[in-house]
Amino acid sequence: MALSGVHLLNCNEAQHSLQSLLVETGRSFLAPNVRYRCAIVSCYFDLSSLTKVVETIAKAVRTKKGALSDVTVVVDVGEWIRSRLSKATIVSALANAAKLKVRNVTFLPAQPGSRLLHAKVYSALPVSKDRRSGFVIVTSGNATERGLGTGSVVNVEIATVLASKLAAETHDAVMATLASWTPADSRLIDNDKFLGALDLFSGGCFYHKWQQSLNRDVRYKFDLTAAGKRALRSNEPLLREMTAESASLIPIDVQRIFKKAPRPISKGFWQNYSVQTTMGYWVPRPIAQLVDRRLDSDVAPYLKGLREVASDPKITQASRALAKQLTALKKRKFVTNAADSITKWEERVRALRQDKTLLSLCLFPYEKVPDLLTTEARDEVLQMRHSLTMRLARKKKLKPVAGVVREFLMRKVSREELDERWATLADQSRTYLK
Repeated sequence: MALSGVHLLNCNEAQHSLQSLLVETGRSFLAPNVRYRCAIVSCYFDLSSLTKVVETIAKAVRTKKGALSDVTVVVDVGEWIRSRLSKATIVSALANAAKLKVRNVTFLPAQPGSRLLHAKVYSALPVSKDRRSGFVIVTSGNATERGLGTGSVVNVEIATVLASKLAAETHDAVMATLASWTPADSRLIDNDKFLGALDLFSGGCFYHKWQQSLNRDVRYKFDLTAAGKRALRSNEPLLREMTAESASLIPIDVQRIFKKAPRPISKGFWQNYSVQTTMGYWVPRPIAQLVDRRLDSDVAPYLKGLREVASDPKITQASRALAKQLTALKKRKFVTNAADSITKWEERVRALRQDKTLLSLCLFPYEKVPDLLTTEARDEVLQMRHSLTMRLARKKKLKPVAGVVREFLMRKVSREELDERWATLADQSRTYLK
């Protein structure tokens, strides 16, 4: 099969993938004992695929007893931001793949105005102006598993292999243009801040304060008629026990189980071992894991207390009292509750006795929320970082977790040191969990 020209890739097993085309092109068009430059242009990318391309080209050069001089990679700036990888991380990985020093690797996020950089090019060209060897592949395939054809799901791609002096000269001019499309410094700085915030906050969990009480789920709500609402406002004796705001009763006070036994996690714990942000309360993961384990072991006695307070006999007794009151209210045409509403209330209370998650929230009224640190939330993450930096900078004395957060934001603590700091604070926090 002639390699110069146009290729359809990943159509079937007999045809080339972009990865195998790179191998064959390197074998055919690289000359012995020549120093080459490697260049990659891609819109979408993943780091493992980028390094695979660099390894492939570097291996082809070494097989010919040549040397790889440098590597340049250009990607769309938006896709780089979405990758959540720092330039230093990417450059280090590419340098390892090429067996080069990091100073010989250039990573360029390009920003062609408001447009997407959608070009894909893979090349190995001589450092010298003697362009009698080397290649340029112009293709639709990104530096991803799907584009290279190395994953379980692949794209059908097209590629043109060029191996002429004119192609090399045109390639150099195009690369110079791409290099000029560097994003504004402010965008690079913002992305560094964003990645720094990810480094910090991905090492923990966000919580939102849970405002409900256990009694919320045992309330029996009355559906008042217009006459019933007037009677409630005029303090009708039949409605005197009812909560005016919600037109409801709490037939069984399940909240009293917390009066018999104190909650296992004190308020002091939350004050010392969390930090409030615009995205919720944040707790380092080693401390959050301690909380999870404590709640898992301590919820059992509270479940037992809940089952005693809301036992079947007590539910039956409360249901009879409700039924009697409901009959009297319906007789006065104050309510329109369905006949089975009390049965449904009983079912709800019985289900509550098994609800370990809800009980844990009552013991520790902060609900863990899913991952908030998405690329789509980049602006919110930057705003959180900014507001937290400003707030913590103004304070002279900080609680333990907030103090470490401030040190990190001021670059007095490295990412590598954070894990050790959080482990130390987790040990200290155990005193609040006894």
